Amino acid sequence: MNIIQVGRNNFDQSPRTHSPRRASDYVTIALFLLPAVVLFVLFLIYPIGRSIYYSLFNWNGLGAATKFIG
Repeated sequence: MNIIQVGRNNFDQSPRTHSPRRASDYVTIALFLLPAVVLFVLFLIYPIGRSIYYSLFNWNGLGAATKFIG
């Protein structure tokens, strides 16, 4: 075996043996991703949205943000 044969991939010669995904596979994938998405929204997206909201008001940090300053 020479060096050209060692570095060559045999992906072109392998037959495609995968089957299409079933609906239950998508449900399983969604259930595994759900905790990560919830944590992402809870600890990243929500605080960013609230900080944008509070930046539009003259807010002292304790009461309700009522005076809109744009």
